Amino acid sequence: MAAAFGLIALAPVVINLAAWAIAGSPDRFELLDDDAYYYLGVAEHLAAGDGFTFNGLDPTNGFHPLWLAIVVPIEWLGGGRTATVGLVLLVQSAFWLATVRELWLTGRALGDPGVTLLAAIPLVFFAGANYRLAFNGMESSLVLLLLAAIVRQVVGWSDGEARPLLVGLLLAALALARLDAVFVVASLATAGWLCWRERPDRIRQVTLLAGPAALALAGYVLFNLLEFGTATPVSGQAKSLGAPFHNLRPVRDVLAMGSLGGHSLWTGAAALVTAFAAIRWGRRAPRGQPASVLRHLLAALLLAQGLLTLYLVVMTSWPTWPWYFYLLPYIWFCALLLLGLGRVPQRVTGRLAPASAALLAIVTTAFVVGWVRDPTYRSRSVVAAQALDAVSPRGAPVAMGDRAGAFSFGTERPVVQLEGLVESPEYLTALRRGRVGDFLNKRRVAFFAASDAEGVPTKVGAAPCRAFAEPHNGDGPKAQIVVCDRDLVANVNMSPWGRLRIWRYRPPG
Repeated sequence: MAAAFGLIALAPVVINLAAWAIAGSPDRFELLDDDAYYYLGVAEHLAAGDGFTFNGLDPTNGFHPLWLAIVVPIEWLGGGRTATVGLVLLVQSAFWLATVRELWLTGRALGDPGVTLLAAIPLVFFAGANYRLAFNGMESSLVLLLLAAIVRQVVGWSDGEARPLLVGLLLAALALARLDAVFVVASLATAGWLCWRERPDRIRQVTLLAGPAALALAGYVLFNLLEFGTATPVSGQAKSLGAPFHNLRPVRDVLAMGSLGGHSLWTGAAALVTAFAAIRWGRRAPRGQPASVLRHLLAALLLAQGLLTLYLVVMTSWPTWPWYFYLLPYIWFCALLLLGLGRVPQRVTGRLAPASAALLAIVTTAFVVGWVRDPTYRSRSVVAAQALDAVSPRGAPVAMGDRAGAFSFGTERPVVQLEGLVESPEYLTALRRGRVGDFLNKRRVAFFAASDAEGVPTKVGAAPCRAFAEPHNGDGPKAQIVVCDRDLVANVNMSPWGRLRIWRYRPPG
């Protein structure tokens, strides 16, 4: 069984690192998601001593702090741009190996590694193949590791001795790795309060469980207030402009999780059905036994997913992305463990687990190869950005909304990110007040780039032009950016990902 765990650990690592080594530039840039390059942009300036800024012009706190802290030394060591991508994959490979180790230790603690591996199939699938959550350049790789460690520690409570402080420290790291994991902290604290109701030290136990995360987040808020004048990250604020909403897209996205051939796999809906069945089946499990502990842990994860989804529905009007769904693989994991423990004979798991591990290695290979061989807009955006650097005035800033991550990584110019995800609180104020034009003029923006957006035909005098509403995503306030056909300097066909066009930007009036 150890060999099967070794296979699911090493196969994604070898495949992703081999893909980076074999792929030429610019195809290597396909291996990280576009938003990962926002982290690398901030990390580049931090490593150079410029402070917390994405473009060198404005301060920003649009990032999850723990992952940024990890990326800064990567950027400092990376030097060359494709080398940085390789180092990110290398660090994430180490995290994935540690994640599988936690799964293996969980299986040993439960006395059934075979069932544990089979329960981890959805997690491995989304971590290395379908969404590459463990290798996408985002904080999700760290989140998967921390959740695996939390699950292992909580399962260990079935021996009758709770160790809430260790789990509390892991929850604090999780909250700093992904700020919306505050819902996980709250849900586990609620589960602890209910489960420890007969203990005389219940308040102390719950405090040890939730206290470290509360202190960590309080320190984070205080730092933000002192450094940026705002308590929360601008990325969350940008998505919440105009709230409250009634945005049901996150519900659909959670239920439809997974994609194959352009079709949704609906693994989220299947996970919820499986989880509720597992909770119902485990209701007679003796108190303190692994099945009982897993049942309460699963209920806490379901509550956290529900709270996170509710937040996305009410407080954001943006689409969601795969790394938002980091809890669903662990809902699958706990539900399948609860259903399988003591019910599936070990002679059966001893045969199924190695075969499943081998199949997962093949599936992962197919997905990663397809990822590199079917280029998206990322690699082409890098090429276009590098070409723009030769256009005068050299070094002049460029404004861009959606898909600005890889583009910003490819250019030496400052990029004003019109979505607001890695901009300053001042930008969000200008957006709310309809003063984005003044904001851009103050920064001497000379170019505007749009990826897969046509704009609305309009006229400036007799000249044919186009008007773009920025931010592209969300239902909050918009700024109108007008550029004219005569000022077009680049038109890159990224079929089937639309076109990337760049114009000279001329301030209104």
